[in-house]
Amino acid sequence: MGRIVAVVLCLAALAACGSNAPRPTYPAASPSASVHSGEPSAGAPAPADPSPGKGVPAVGSTILLMATTAGNEYHYITNRDGEAWIEAVADDDPDARFLVEAPLNGGDGKRRCVSLRAAELPVRYLRHRNSEVFVDAQTGDELFRNDATWCVDVVATGIRLATAAFPDTYLRHSAYRLRIDSGGGPFVDDSTWSWLSAA
Repeated sequence: MGRIVAVVLCLAALAACGSNAPRPTYPAASPSASVHSGEPSAGAPAPADPSPGKGVPAVGSTILLMATTAGNEYHYITNRDGEAWIEAVADDDPDARFLVEAPLNGGDGKRRCVSLRAAELPVRYLRHRNSEVFVDAQTGDELFRNDATWCVDVVATGIRLATAAFPDTYLRHSAYRLRIDSGGGPFVDDSTWSWLSAA
């Protein structure tokens, strides 16, 4: 009988000790272990605002211009050493941000026209020269003002930017380089852009 009482007392003591023992801890799940994190795949940075802007971007706004051609998602118009290219860059890359300004040539009174200044370079504008597109320092002459003025056509999939001097000639990308061109077929996709707020 005494042995049974001793066993019972011993078991009771063990239970009491166990209840005060620290609980085991486990490492938190790593975010990378989630099935879907919602982040884009490598090489495709997400835009600052995932919803494309509607209509003509407002003067005074800072925007990114993204290609709409299949396979070029998250490729933005980017200033690379004075030349304009589309590249898959992060949405905070200063070379991919442009400030929308009133048209340098004053506009034609018929279409909504703008000029696009490099956000980090106060006197450099997106302009065409010899059919290619550059981010050039403003010279102040009439030729530059016309070359740096773009008239906005709103289409179902975004906007198209026509040159002020050649109304049927549009800003487009070809082999990642920006140029001005006209035509149909694949050209229409290559000359259509989504604009996104960088604010």
